[in-house]
Amino acid sequence: RSEQEHRARVVTKLHGILRPFLLRRLKGDVELSLPRKKEILLYAQMVPEQRKFNDALVNKTITEMLKKFAGNSAIPVGHTAVNNMLMQLRKNCNHPDLITGGLDGSIMFPSADELVEQCGKMQILDRLMKKLRSGGHKVLIFSQMTRMLDLLESYFQQRGEIVCRIDGSVKQDDRREFIHRFNTDPSYGIFLLSTRAGGLGINLTGGDTVIIYDSDWNPHQDLQAMDRVHRIGQTKPVHVYRLATAKSVEGKMLKRAASKLALEKLVVTNGQFRQEKGAKESSMS
Repeated sequence: RSEQEHRARVVTKLHGILRPFLLRRLKGDVELSLPRKKEILLYAQMVPEQRKFNDALVNKTITEMLKKFAGNSAIPVGHTAVNNMLMQLRKNCNHPDLITGGLDGSIMFPSADELVEQCGKMQILDRLMKKLRSGGHKVLIFSQMTRMLDLLESYFQQRGEIVCRIDGSVKQDDRREFIHRFNTDPSYGIFLLSTRAGGLGINLTGGDTVIIYDSDWNPHQDLQAMDRVHRIGQTKPVHVYRLATAKSVEGKMLKRAASKLALEKLVVTNGQFRQEKGAKESSMS
């Protein structure tokens, strides 16, 4: 009991320290008619091949497994940074081709059917996109990894879809052109973006659906990504689908992100660092 009281006093004191320096204005304070946003978390099961990769990474037998893909020849140095186990586990969740791609000497992407068959997330995405596109929805898909965007772009092109794309390598003029086309041309229905490059200062209110293919360690990066669509000027309800792989490292990532948001809510939201209407009116008079 006393510990809870002590924590409450600490939080109250923290709010008092922050109050002179922090003023927060939310979209809802400015635009009261903003349509709702609904976030849906979809869990994918690993296909057997992904489970083998996952177990090999955890057991540190991945090098022997990759030699089979490379025809028992030497694995290129740095191709799989086994010392960065976490990143390899995340790649496997996104698509195992991120680990094995190019080891057999091929420069071609797998076929669309192979891309779907080899990955649980892709199987969910395939079913989801068929339904969304048949319903006329315009979709933004965010990923952390540009190589994953390459695979998604190849997949959609093989399916006959026109794709816009923004990542760190896309020039400013091309960005403006893609944004204009997506917002105005009905034939452009899919926009691929890297979470960091496409998460700020871009207005894509022509879309009404966001798919977070893989989540960021910083939950605010994902919130910024959603706000490319859910922002002033949007007239349709916005649906956000967050994809995650069940029984994988991504579950831990989502828990960590949730705890960060809980901490932010405790420190910032409960502090109510927002300008009071009465204070605003008196300051203007």
